[in-house]
Amino acid sequence: MGSSDHHTVLTQLEVGVARDEATTRTIWLWNKTDWASLRRDLHYTPWATLLQGGAESEALALTSHLLALQRRHVPHREYTTRPTDQPWFGYRCRVAARGKVRYLTPLQEEPDSARQEPAQGGMQEDGGNQQVGLKKVGGKPAPETVWPRQPERPLDSLEHRRDVAAVVVFHKAQVQNVPHLAGLRHPLRVSTRSTRTVFSGGDAVEVPRSHGCQHQRNFTGRVSRIWNLFTAVVPHVQEMNTDSIKLMAHKWRQTLPTPLTLIVT
Repeated sequence: MGSSDHHTVLTQLEVGVARDEATTRTIWLWNKTDWASLRRDLHYTPWATLLQGGAESEALALTSHLLALQRRHVPHREYTTRPTDQPWFGYRCRVAARGKVRYLTPLQEEPDSARQEPAQGGMQEDGGNQQVGLKKVGGKPAPETVWPRQPERPLDSLEHRRDVAAVVVFHKAQVQNVPHLAGLRHPLRVSTRSTRTVFSGGDAVEVPRSHGCQHQRNFTGRVSRIWNLFTAVVPHVQEMNTDSIKLMAHKWRQTLPTPLTLIVT
């Protein structure tokens, strides 16, 4: 509860009851119930003597009698839940856990008892475990498994990986129009030269001649030239997603030499 001036705010918090103590639960095995005996006891029950008094006393007497018959004719088991048990950890989990412990305890106490007996007999007879092993395989050493060697894939050069990454980033800026890469967008190039062959693809961009920042000038100049070469060879870049562009850029860059010398066009 908290108050501010004349306003009072009431807050109700529901806190789960902490299970600090172990509780006992009963599991009823209804599939093993003796229904014939239960029906016989219900038939011979003196209901007139049992149900007397008001409605509340009759309901209490009926409930007590039925619970007593249930406990008498329905097999049941009781188990104790620990405070650290999860809500889903029920009776079947408890039985399975006990069976696991019952099975693993002898193995944990004597882990090698089953294997030590023949080994000790072999050592007394032949003088060592190696002789026992040779006898089991017919006196010949076990064949050594030879795994086929996988061919090593040549690693791509650093320049190759940088060029592929540059094409992917430029595709995001130029085609996908990613907002935080707006500074890398370039206008499309219009081919006006007729004296020599130039790339005139619809996705080619203008190559910047200068820029205010040295590293930015190197990046935009090289990437724009690589982009123009890439779009001249790979069509439909407007319809590709990032994964397709990365795959095609990797295959395209493998066809070019390293180091790659770009000519200003």
